[in-house]
Amino acid sequence: MSEKSKSKPEMAAPTPRPQAKFNPAFDSWLETKLHKIFDSVASEPLPQDLVKLLGQIDEAEERNKK
Repeated sequence: MSEKSKSKPEMAAPTPRPQAKFNPAFDSWLETKLHKIFDSVASEPLPQDLVKLLGQIDEAEERNKK
């Protein structure tokens, strides 16, 4: 086995990503679509077991501060 075959292959440098262009029309369109899809979900109440769990986490954090 030659010395060249023992060495690790060189990895090419990653190709830089092109910078995203700011497009106010697209941003507005996307915001509208996302609101249409998720507003009803975001306005639903949290399940009680999740509210209880969050309360327990808050209590534990308060105990750990002391």
